[in-house]
This record gives sequence, structure tokens and C-alpha cells, in this order.
Amino acid sequence: MSPETTPLGGHAEGVPQTPRRLGIYTLGRRLGEGGMGVVYRARPDGGPEDGSRDVAIKVLRPHIAHDPDARTRLSREVATLSRVSSPRVAAVLDADTEGPAPYIVTEFVPGPPLDHVVSAEGPVTGAALVDLGRGLSEALTAIHGVGIVHRDLKPGNVLMVGPDPVVIDFGIAQVADDVRLTMTGLVMGTPGYLSPEVVEGGAVTEATDWWGWAATLAFANSGTPPFGRGPMSVVLDRVIRGRTQLDDVDPAIRPLLAAALDPEPERRPHSDEVMRALELYAAHRPVTEALTVRVRSAGVRPAPDADDTQVHARTDAVSGDSWSPHTAVTPRVDPTRVQPMAPTPQTRQAPLQRPAGQGAGQAGPAGGYAAPLGRSYPAPAGQPNGPGAGQRTAGSAPRPSSPQPVHGNQGPYASQGPVPYTAGGQSPYAAPGPQGFGQPARGPDPRIGRPMRTGTLATGLVALVGIAAVAPLLAWGLLVIWSVAARAVDHVVTSLVLRRHEAGPRRSDMPVTVLTSPWHLFVAALSTGLALLLPVAFAIAATVITAGGLTESGLLQVGVADSLPMAVGSLLGMLMAWWGPGGLALRRGSRTMVRSVLPHPTITTAVAGVLLVGGLALLVWALLQGNQVSWWPTTWDAPPFLDLIPQALRP
Repeated sequence: MSPETTPLGGHAEGVPQTPRRLGIYTLGRRLGEGGMGVVYRARPDGGPEDGSRDVAIKVLRPHIAHDPDARTRLSREVATLSRVSSPRVAAVLDADTEGPAPYIVTEFVPGPPLDHVVSAEGPVTGAALVDLGRGLSEALTAIHGVGIVHRDLKPGNVLMVGPDPVVIDFGIAQVADDVRLTMTGLVMGTPGYLSPEVVEGGAVTEATDWWGWAATLAFANSGTPPFGRGPMSVVLDRVIRGRTQLDDVDPAIRPLLAAALDPEPERRPHSDEVMRALELYAAHRPVTEALTVRVRSAGVRPAPDADDTQVHARTDAVSGDSWSPHTAVTPRVDPTRVQPMAPTPQTRQAPLQRPAGQGAGQAGPAGGYAAPLGRSYPAPAGQPNGPGAGQRTAGSAPRPSSPQPVHGNQGPYASQGPVPYTAGGQSPYAAPGPQGFGQPARGPDPRIGRPMRTGTLATGLVALVGIAAVAPLLAWGLLVIWSVAARAVDHVVTSLVLRRHEAGPRRSDMPVTVLTSPWHLFVAALSTGLALLLPVAFAIAATVITAGGLTESGLLQVGVADSLPMAVGSLLGMLMAWWGPGGLALRRGSRTMVRSVLPHPTITTAVAGVLLVGGLALLVWALLQGNQVSWWPTTWDAPPFLDLIPQALRP
């Protein structure tokens, strides 16, 4: 090996460098890099000067090469690559996992990555999008045919040789039957193109790659990532929640991509459905004719239609829940009628059975222009290494001429019951909802549609007015306490509703609610103090006006401290507190508290009766006595607001 070296990319002096020769290969320019290593273009000894037999070499970074685990991962990657043979995927040519600079060799493809093509030429549409989808499906079929899950299908790992895609970089691909890799827990890749199960360290199946297929096509067709841009944590949260951003995707193919990007693998369409839907899109027919929605039933076993093949529902051995039957044929219905559809579950459910042999992957370098081996690819126009216009000269793979039939008892989802799309039925993927395509269903505000309890609250007002006719400070003190409690409850419930609307129900909801309760109580106290300023002033004014009006008219000789004016003023002031500025939170919180404290109709009726009778009794007793009110719990003998009343207005 030659002692000549070249920097691996921006390393400081004294850091190990990659040799310019590795085995029989002389390294050229760098094509790309990633977390595990760097990809170079290289020429084997004796290779022609025109570059027609150049290769791509992926070299582990020096600081990783000293890690025995990293070398082990590379050895497994080599074993993985060698099992795949297809013109649509990269195959391995050579490797050295034991030397001082471990590397893996693949053939060089003179084509740019898909993301570069979209950036330079714009979105892929129409027939070109169909060709891209078919090519990627051929690649996944070859990969899955040998028991491998790629795990990292994304635009950067798809090289475009003219119109033909070539899938590269199995840096984190896993052999499905290698159980040891499921224990690593290592998750590396590009945010927005890692499936939810990869992000969360869950079971990885072929559905993972079809999720990547949909994400890649969504980007190709729209020019924007399917989960938007932003900080890694934000994008990964969107991925986990299924909060897709597909507004710029062709509406004709949008339902297919939204269905395939469902955060729950068991609800995604399987490969047969995906390809049949793609062929329908190519024929300008609705893709929903090929899709089915899989939802858990509540133990209902529907009777088979007389015209359909008999179907069976199964009871899961773990949970005892039954699943609706799997059907493959979408029934035709009257387009003017809507077929009932079971709702999509609002909470995510872990799979009941872990699919056999899934692995947790490890990352490799970002794909350069590595290509499948054993084939010749003239360079596209403008490339220095060939006169061709970017067409592949060998290894063209056949394309399916017609979709394969989908059998109800086959495939990885055979035991799960779909609800078929119909011409008149509304699919959850057929139109964007408030949160975009493929969103998990969010429950509405639980307070909507609940009893208003207006009668019970009205009896409470009667009780407060009765108390105000005897001891107004006590009545208004009780109103303040109730208002703070009601507003605090409303703030807590509203915060919980908004949290679940954004992210769905989570185990952390109750702990977060408890921890934030002091803050909500503080806000409620502050808002109550501000909201009661106007009602208190209005109550004082109404008391003065009532006392003055009755005295001037000669009907009664009463003062502002007498029971009748105080009861009238308190009634009007409390009504303003209920309906005036800031009263919405008081009303909602009060109804929530009454529904929680008095859930049973019998108890509610009894309490309301006591409040009504007690309030009226106090009011009648105070009016008959004709005495001034008590300012308990203070020792005042006159109204505290008496000095604020002009002398001319005093009775």
C-alpha cells in the first residue's frame, strides 16, 4: 500500500488520513460522506483511462475504524449487499473489513441523486413519476426477496441514470433474520425519511421500506420533504405523529402516499395494493379503488355477503380482540350513498405480535454515486466519462404490464381487517383534514355536547343572591372562590384538550397536567381579579340606583345597606360577571365542575333543590326583617363604598 495519503475531509493536523490507495484501487475525488464514512470514486489497477470501470469505495472514518463494533457492522453490511442481485440496486464488488482502513467497493454510476435532480430540474410528474415508482418497487422487491429491509430509502439514496432509478447505500440495511441486530437500538439516518418504527426503535418490516417509497415519491412529486423542514426533533415528531405535509403533491396520487405514510405499519397498504394503486394512477383512475383501510373492530364479526367469498375474522390470542376480515376486492356501491366506515383509532397501538427477525440498523455514509456492479452505464450528457445521454446500456429490468391480484388471505396483513374504499364512502386518506394527510384522528373537545347544567347553576345564583341580602361580603367572597376554581379548571381542561389535539393522547398527559396546575391556578386568580372589577362596580351602581329610585318614588324608604337594594345590585353584578368580559372561562369551568361534582341526576336534583329553597328562604327572611345587611366577616357598620357615592345620590 502506498504511503501517500489525502485528508479525509477537513481534519486537523495529526489526525489519521485515508491512504490514496486501498488494495488495488487508487482513490479519486470524494463523492459524498455520512456518519460512518466517506465515499470516493476510484480506479482499479489496470482499469481503462476512460473511467468506464471506475468504482465507488466507501471508507470508514478513522475514528470509527478503531471501533471493533463499527467493523462488525461493515462486515454485516457486506454480507447483506452480496445477497442482492438486481439492476435496480447496488451490489457489492469487493471489500476489506480487516485492514487499517476498512472499505467496501461498489460499481460507479454516472448519475446524480434524486434530490439533486429535483432541485435542478423541478418536481417529477406524470409518466416520469410512474416510472420512478415502478423502478423503486422493483428494487424493493429484489431487496425483500432475499430477506433484507433497506430501512433508509430516501431521495439521496436513489441515483438517476436517465429516467431509471438505482437504489444505493445499504449502510443501515438489515438482514431480516439477523436477530442480534434487533438489540443494538442504533438509529441513524435522515430526519423526515426515517419511518416511525425506526425512530422509535420498533419492529422493522417490509412496510418500513414502502413507507420510504412513499416518502421518496412525495418529495419527487412536490419538491419538498413530506414532513416539512425544521429542527430534527420537530421533524421526527411529525414523523411519529403522522403529520404529513402533502399539499403540493398531485391530488390524484396523494391518497396512496398518505396511506403508505401512516405511522402505524399495520394500517399501511401492502406491496400489492401499492403497485395496483400506482397502475391505476398511471391509467388516470382513482387510486382509492386499490386501497383498503385497516382498523380494529370492537369485537364485531360481520356476516359475509352472499356474493362475496367467505371471509374469516380472527381473535387475537393475546388481547382477545377480533379483527375485521381482510378483503381485497373493493365493492361497487351506489355513488349517491355513503358506506359507513369504522373510525380510525385515536391512539396509537403497539403491534400485538413482533414480526420475526427485524433488526435495529446502523448508519453508513451518505450515498455518493455508487452503483450496482457487473453492468455498464454510459455517463449522461455533460458527464466527462462517456458520450451517452444518460441511458443504461445493460441490465434493464422488466416492468409489470398489469397489476397482480390481491388475495385476501395472503400478505403480511392478511389477518387484519380492512374497510374498503368505495365510490361514495369517504376515505381517511381521500381529502386533507385540519392537520393534513394521514393524520391520526384527534378526539374533539370532551366538553362539547355535554349537559349545560344551566338549571343547577341558576339555583346556585339564587343561593348567592339570598346570602347577599343578608351578608353581601360573604356572598361575593364565595363568588370569588368559585370563579378562581372554575377558571383554573377551564384552563387545565383546555390545555389538555389542545395538547391531545396536537399530539394525541399520551401517558405523560396526567403528570404534565398535575405539574402545570399551580400555574393555571395563578392565571385563574389573576384573571378573576381583573374580570370582577367591572361587575363589582356595576353591582355598587345598581345598589345605589335601586335604593335611590325606591326612596325618590315614595315606594319604600331604603338605604344602600338595606337587603332589597343589596340583593338587586348583587344579582345584576353577578349576571354581568357571568355574561360580561372574561365570563366564557367562568361559564365553561363552572359547567365542568358541576358535571364532575354532581354526575348523578338524583344527587343533582337534590342539591339544586336545597340551593333554590335555601336561597329563596334567606331572601324572603331578609326582606321581611327589613334590617340592614351584615358586613360579616368584617366589623364594618356601613357599606365600604358609601364614601364613593356623591351626596346627591345617597338616599
